[in-house]
Amino acid sequence: MGKFTFDTLEEIKTKITELGLNLACSTNTSNLFEPLKISFNSTKFWVPNRFVIHPMEGFDATKEGSPTDLTYKRYERYGTSGTGIVWFEAVSVLNEGKSNPHQLYLNNHNKQKFKDLLTSFHKGRIYLQKHIQNFSKSPFGEPLKILQLTHSGRYSRPKVHRIPLCATKNHILDKAMNIDPEKGIIVSDEYLENLQDAYYHAIQLAEEIGFDGVDIKSCHGYLVSELLGAYTRENSKFGGESFKNRQRFLLDIIKKATREFPKLLITLRLNLFDSLPYPYGMGTKKINSKGIPISIDLTELHALIARLESYGIHTVSFSAGNPYFKPYISRPFVQNAFNAKEPPEPALKSIARIIDCLREISEHHPKLVRISTAFSWFRQYLPFFAAGEINRNSFDCIGYGRMAFAYPDFPIDLYKTGKLNPKMVCITCSKCTELMRMGSATGCVVRNDIYTAIYRREYSKYIGRNSN
Repeated sequence: MGKFTFDTLEEIKTKITELGLNLACSTNTSNLFEPLKISFNSTKFWVPNRFVIHPMEGFDATKEGSPTDLTYKRYERYGTSGTGIVWFEAVSVLNEGKSNPHQLYLNNHNKQKFKDLLTSFHKGRIYLQKHIQNFSKSPFGEPLKILQLTHSGRYSRPKVHRIPLCATKNHILDKAMNIDPEKGIIVSDEYLENLQDAYYHAIQLAEEIGFDGVDIKSCHGYLVSELLGAYTRENSKFGGESFKNRQRFLLDIIKKATREFPKLLITLRLNLFDSLPYPYGMGTKKINSKGIPISIDLTELHALIARLESYGIHTVSFSAGNPYFKPYISRPFVQNAFNAKEPPEPALKSIARIIDCLREISEHHPKLVRISTAFSWFRQYLPFFAAGEINRNSFDCIGYGRMAFAYPDFPIDLYKTGKLNPKMVCITCSKCTELMRMGSATGCVVRNDIYTAIYRREYSKYIGRNSN
């Protein structure tokens, strides 16, 4: 396994200087506990602090898409975290749009199961309130609960085998993911129009269940994300060279959702850039021979955000790249999954690239509430870099996914002691990714005994299946 070679904060700061990167750091983390007002149309939402649990699929649902005991336990733990926003993981709006047979899928038949999921979350909140009752002026008030809605598109796998439902042809991803282009289909405009109805229905169910908001997932190469970069989609009102067409599917959903669900916070996770060269993705004009983005153009992204703001969207969680293809872009790691090829650049460069883009977003869209990503790599030093970048307005909130698997309640420890426990943090070993790729329930193998046992069992099966 690779090593995290930094024993002190000063060593990381020295390395940042050596690499000529623009990353800020502050040991005063008080700004992470400041409240934040989020507006949506005429509704105001108050976030008690700047921490955001990002959506990490547990892939522990039933085959019908309902939560299981593992799902309930995970969100009960999230309830104890003290986090200002909890972004519930990707939930498919159609069974065929699941990326895993055990991904969550919200429908009329399991609405009560999702209500039970919120009940489990609030059980964790009750525990937290007892735990912090002696805190004066606690910054751990009621969090926003956002449900992410998705269609997996090219990565759809509702049963054992992948059934690609693509926005456009993409030989780069087909080759990287071992997808036979003859087996996948390019979804029709009629399919996409019907899919919009599925999104509206899922949004309605989310509101009835009691979520504060929904996220129309638009990142990481899933269907909505792929449509935004579908330059090669031919003879379609949802693709081609026209950016008006490529953003139409997303904006149609946003426009109707903001009109029909005025009290529900409508938001999205959105790629800054796709790390695929034109004409196969948005934002990245060129990559070098090592696969590193060397020319990023956010012009179309600025135009999209301006349209979103005109519809009342003032909160966006940003990411980049594609976890199936160049995962280091937005999920820098110490060890790649299954000892695969190491990244072609230092993790700090990957993080700095995202922050540079977020600063540009801040300059062009100063009223937008921006949520950052990729900071789990910093381990126990995460809060210091989050505080530094919030100080200079690079973003407003810090999101973390893998760290939530490992150490969801770290905001409590930071508030009590001013630091994180290095024996609890995520070590970016990619074991959670390995569980996902083995088709198993996913969690932190290093910090949670439940997933340690699952990993040992599933890894033996995986090696057996792939030994011939």
